[in-house]
Amino acid sequence: MKLSILIIWLCLCLPPTLMAESELSCQDLQELADVLDDVVDVLNKTEVDAIRNDRVFDQRLGELIDALIALADIEENGRLSNNVEEMAEIWDAEGAWKRSEWNNFRRALDGAINSFERIRYKDCARD
Repeated sequence: MKLSILIIWLCLCLPPTLMAESELSCQDLQELADVLDDVVDVLNKTEVDAIRNDRVFDQRLGELIDALIALADIEENGRLSNNVEEMAEIWDAEGAWKRSEWNNFRRALDGAINSFERIRYKDCARD
């Protein structure tokens, strides 16, 4: 049930301007932060097999990775880029999740979130 709710959330909440703009608003960054929080919550509570077998969630996770890659490019942030590239290498368009790489994916996600939060703080702390 929680996984289905997250799928709907990801469909509705990924900032549409992320892929099109060269600068993001604080609202866009907050929306992405909310999506990341929800993704982490679901990933902490969901078995790898459930994720691997849910094609819609798998696709949305790929879109989230694409959004983070775009953000890393916009911000010219090498640390975020490295973490997201590691996430992308573990996740692929075929959904070939491997149990042995699950901890590496989560570690890269944690690093990406830390880099993202630094960007958000730098760009939006005064708002």
